[in-house]
Amino acid sequence: MNMQKTAGDAKLPGITVVIPAYNEEKYLGATLDSLLQQDYPKKKLEIILADHNSTDSTVKIAKAHGVKVVHATKAAPHRVGAVRHEGAMQAANKTEIIVFTDADVNAPPNWLRKLMQPYDNPYVIGVQGAALPLDGSIFQTILTRALFVPYWGVMALLNHPSGPGSNFSIRKSTYFKLGGFDAGLVTCEDIDLAVRATKLGKFYFLGNAPVYVSMRRVKKWGTIKFFFFHAINSLRYALYGRASEEYDEIR
Repeated sequence: MNMQKTAGDAKLPGITVVIPAYNEEKYLGATLDSLLQQDYPKKKLEIILADHNSTDSTVKIAKAHGVKVVHATKAAPHRVGAVRHEGAMQAANKTEIIVFTDADVNAPPNWLRKLMQPYDNPYVIGVQGAALPLDGSIFQTILTRALFVPYWGVMALLNHPSGPGSNFSIRKSTYFKLGGFDAGLVTCEDIDLAVRATKLGKFYFLGNAPVYVSMRRVKKWGTIKFFFFHAINSLRYALYGRASEEYDEIR
């Protein structure tokens, strides 16, 4: 069994995981712990924290975990795509796949291994997984699984991938060929990139490779506002190419 796994590991792609962050000391440690415990060859995994001028212990926590820190000083406020891009720019030469997630997630140990499976098909240029509630209510979990997960799957099948930026991966060659995230977008920067990528290959949604995301925004906004905002915003972008330019920071 171990020999088979070692042989399979040799075929796995090199990965860089990019995490944008601004004052994330409350969540970052647990996020990095979950990433460092991934069942993935350590020699093929790089983690980059793209820090956007944090004033708390975010950078200190990242360095204590031994991850690479990139100071994303060029990104304008409220432009998470621009912060992600500065991290991606520093990906190792051996990296084949760039994975984007957030600083307030918990990733199951098999997350990256599952997320990489569709890349066995050379036509697949991007893979997204689900984002499920980490600390939400039973109602919020049921709502996410019943509405958002099927929606993400259907939109991918319609060649308009609309999955979450907290569980987003793309071939590095594709990412840079497209110029990366649109640095001017406040929201839907992940959808914009995924849709542009479909012109170069298949963007895949994988329902069994979730990450678990903090419900801090839901707790601040309320469940109804949160779900309607994201549903309407993603649909508006899909239909008209327009995304909300307002997205307040919540820490």
